[in-house]
Amino acid sequence: MSLSRRHHDKRMPKVDINIVPLVDVALVLLIIFMVTATFIKNSALRLDLPTASASAAPAPKDDEIVVEIDKNNHMTFNGAPIVAANLTTAFKLQRARGVSGPVTVRGDRSAAYGTIINVMSVARGAGFTQLLVATREGGKSDGQH
Repeated sequence: MSLSRRHHDKRMPKVDINIVPLVDVALVLLIIFMVTATFIKNSALRLDLPTASASAAPAPKDDEIVVEIDKNNHMTFNGAPIVAANLTTAFKLQRARGVSGPVTVRGDRSAAYGTIINVMSVARGAGFTQLLVATREGGKSDGQH
């Protein structure tokens, strides 16, 4: 019995691990995750949107800004909590980054009308011209909450 490796058995199969299929599966799963993650856009606040008889929700865009206002007038700016005093800075920062898409205001039906108008005014002051108010589709409004 020799300890040297000079004598190789030619009949031994070559053993190696092929990781290409593993990488392929991982990339496919990553792509599926990225595609489905863009469709999941949950609201950070619980909102009861007002109804409108002809409500058409536009397709979300990458450069869209969404401001949400709940019934207690708490706000989020693209999902992050914000106070009214910081709205001007947030809109100007988005404008400086080249964002020119629409600003969608999602206000709860019980939110103060003045707060919604203030958000729209600040957005217009920052140079955003396309302002949208989100509603949910419904029949005739009965005027009750």
